[in-house]
Amino acid sequence: MSLANLFNLFLQGLLILIIGGFIFLVYRLIFKRENVMFLFNLLFGIAVLGIVYTLLVQFIKPLTTNSFF
Repeated sequence: MSLANLFNLFLQGLLILIIGGFIFLVYRLIFKRENVMFLFNLLFGIAVLGIVYTLLVQFIKPLTTNSFF
C-alpha cells in the first residue's frame, strides 16, 4: 500500500465520520431523545453510509481517473 492509498482511505473515513456526526446532530435537533435504540440507529446509519460511499467510489473511480477520491 502506498502513502497515497493510505491518505485516500483516511480521507474517506474522515468524510464518513463527518457525515455521521452531521446526521447525529440533525437527529438530536429533531427528536431530542436519548435511548439505546438511538445509538443502534446511528451506528446502522453510519454503516449504511460507509457502504454506499465505498460502492459509489468504486463505481466512479474507473470513470474518472486522477480524481480526488
